[in-house]
Amino acid sequence: MNIKKFIQIVFFSFAFLTTLKGQKRIYFDEDWNPCKKSEASFYRISLPKDNYFEVKDYYISGKLQFEGKSMVKEEPLLHEGISTWYYENGQVAKIQEFKNNIPNGKLLFYYEDGVLKAEGNYVNGEFDGYYAEYFPSGKVYGESTLKNGVFNGNYKGLPKMGYNMGNVMTIFMKVNCVEFI
Repeated sequence: MNIKKFIQIVFFSFAFLTTLKGQKRIYFDEDWNPCKKSEASFYRISLPKDNYFEVKDYYISGKLQFEGKSMVKEEPLLHEGISTWYYENGQVAKIQEFKNNIPNGKLLFYYEDGVLKAEGNYVNGEFDGYYAEYFPSGKVYGESTLKNGVFNGNYKGLPKMGYNMGNVMTIFMKVNCVEFI
């Protein structure tokens, strides 16, 4: 083996081992409290990149549960950019954009089979613009526009009995029953 090839092998081995060393797993129970591996439902690997951490959460089965950028590597995360959550079957559950940990941009929810469940847009932490909910068939359940988190115009779709129509977050959380909102 020539010296050049030997140096390349040593360099890449060192780089690989350094990367592995930085991949410390942090374990969480079903409520996202830190715990021992034996009690875990999830684990996290956070790697520094530029001014952020690339965060990947996994179900204890090893399947990806979340990926995104954060200003910190531990709970509570301070999101930046696009964050994506996954069902354990691998389908996308939610995609949300953040700026300085504030929802800002597109928000998409999906059913476990990958069909769009709801969509909306945030501006500085408030729903703003088009908002729609969908049946599992993909047909529109209801839609409206919002301004500063309040319905701005008519809601078109099935009636929302018992909901406060002035607060879209109540509707969004109740209709979608998503645990990580």
